[in-house]
Amino acid sequence: MKTKIIAGTLGIAAAALAVYSYMILPDTVAVQIGVDGQVSNTMPKLFAVALPLVITLGGCGVTVFGKKESKGKGIVLSVVGIGVMIVTILFNR
Repeated sequence: MKTKIIAGTLGIAAAALAVYSYMILPDTVAVQIGVDGQVSNTMPKLFAVALPLVITLGGCGVTVFGKKESKGKGIVLSVVGIGVMIVTILFNR
């Protein structure tokens, strides 16, 4: 029961971050920055928002529907997806 609440909270947070990301990110999003500080790879906004959301929701699915041994891995995967969203927002401000 506790892991379902955590997974639901992470899923809602990811959805809210995805909406916020879609509103503030430019049409072309920087996803890689080289050692020299210059953008080395870009991605369209929709894909840059959808990819971490899918990662997070996949982790939530593993947490809720997976085996008992994989529930921790699902939570970690969800947190990683949210972290990717946050880093993307920070790099593209």
